[in-house]
Amino acid sequence: MMNAGRSFSGHERNCAFLNTGASSEARGRFANVSAVSGLHFDDDARALAAADWDHDGDLDLWISNRNAPRLRFLRNDSPTGNKRWIGIQLTGNGTTCNRDAIGARVEVVCGNSGATTPVPRSVRTLRAGDGFLSQSSKWLHFGLGEAQAVKKVLVRWPDQESRVEEFTGLEAGKRYVLAQGTGRAMQAPKRSEVVKFESSSPVVPPASRVGRVPLVTLVPRPRMELNDFAGQPLAPAAGKPVLINLWASWCAPCLAELAEFREHAEEIRKAGLEVIALSVDGLEDDKSAPRDAARKALDKIAWPFASGMATAQTAATLQSHHDALISLNRPLPVPASFLFDARGRLAVIYKGPTDVKTVLADLIHAEGNREERWVRAAPLPGTSIDHPAIRKNADRIESIVHFRNGLAQERAKDFEFAAYHYAAALAHRIEFPEAHRSLGNLSLLRKDWPAAAGHYESALALEPDDPATHYALGDTYRKMSQFDKAAARYREVLRINPQHLDTRVKLADSLAEAGHREDAIAAAREALAMARTAKNDRLIAVLEARLRDYQQP
Repeated sequence: MMNAGRSFSGHERNCAFLNTGASSEARGRFANVSAVSGLHFDDDARALAAADWDHDGDLDLWISNRNAPRLRFLRNDSPTGNKRWIGIQLTGNGTTCNRDAIGARVEVVCGNSGATTPVPRSVRTLRAGDGFLSQSSKWLHFGLGEAQAVKKVLVRWPDQESRVEEFTGLEAGKRYVLAQGTGRAMQAPKRSEVVKFESSSPVVPPASRVGRVPLVTLVPRPRMELNDFAGQPLAPAAGKPVLINLWASWCAPCLAELAEFREHAEEIRKAGLEVIALSVDGLEDDKSAPRDAARKALDKIAWPFASGMATAQTAATLQSHHDALISLNRPLPVPASFLFDARGRLAVIYKGPTDVKTVLADLIHAEGNREERWVRAAPLPGTSIDHPAIRKNADRIESIVHFRNGLAQERAKDFEFAAYHYAAALAHRIEFPEAHRSLGNLSLLRKDWPAAAGHYESALALEPDDPATHYALGDTYRKMSQFDKAAARYREVLRINPQHLDTRVKLADSLAEAGHREDAIAAAREALAMARTAKNDRLIAVLEARLRDYQQP
């Protein structure tokens, strides 16, 4: 869906509904209290978890979003004088019942003091997960309504006997721990220190057709044609950042952008930035004299930097580079610019016109570590979380980015660059079977049989039931003259897919090459029977010839 330019949801606001009660006036309906509750953010919310974070007797909320801000904490500021609540935490005995007492059913029976009508019993079940991608606090929170006293609490423990245990002596407005088998409610102390958060009001930037994409994963500039108007190569200076700009003479925003760069030429040179303007005139249609139109447009503004014509290969390479880094694979607009750092790594992509101030400020984006680039790349200011799970996920993302770049370079027949990216993917995540397989395939192209076998074996250690990898490894072992190992791989393919005729032919061949004549004849006969059933004339002829060869003394 993302690649197609779609989203799982639009711009609808969060909703909150209040149960109006069962009275004749309320008629069991729900009232929309989204705005008055403060929950009606224009977020793409996903998960919701409730917890009495500050121990003041009302439930606060944590909300995670697919977009920014990724995490919201919403403190419940209902009047704090209300003592008509009780908090309960359960502890199982760890033998007949799990320690967390997941599955327990808790019933709070209220007294009637001060209430004008009988208060119904309140029931909660302790669950391990109570929402999409979320887990609320395992403290069970009970609102007591008009009741001001708790008569007793009944707990049906999730053990084989489903025993019900009664607890008494609980007071409203307090928190208790109920341990299985004790029959006593132990009052829990208030949290000694509550983590406090500074409130913030993220400002959502206005909608725009212009995109600035700072990259977290820095990948080297791919090989591509950079030629001036005379067709001579343009070589960016080593050790300097470079901005490659795609523009067209018929594009008004392009011309305005180039004019601004010309006006700040001295400032750009002082910053050490090299700019190369490549015209895409004539790439999309058969415009007359595209080279002359582009050159005249640059002469008119006295363009002070390098320039030339973008070839179809250049445009395709930059488009492929963009698509490997950004999920939304839309055609590049004009203007579009690619900022590479002094080490030749892509740092920022600009889709639509940019300005000199932004580009010069972005010259430092590639500096520092990955976490610093994460913060700089975020569309909204915020705080990052330093946790092993976050770092592991960041490694996973980096490995995927490099793998996608490897696929793009392999499609472009740049196998050396593809191998670089596959190796980088494994450096971030060694347990990446697809990257091992891809490196194995490239090693086969280089006729480096031991390297290919090693990568295929690594892939199979992670995905032992992948028939394609077994098949490729069998072929590799045959090239290494390790015919018994090859036969073992082909047998694995047939274990997974017994109907694969080509593998049966190769199994017979590898057995014959290993000197197992009788086994080779038996394998060939099995394959021949299957080929005749499938009416595969090509394989029938091949196998009949094989059998004649195998049966020669």
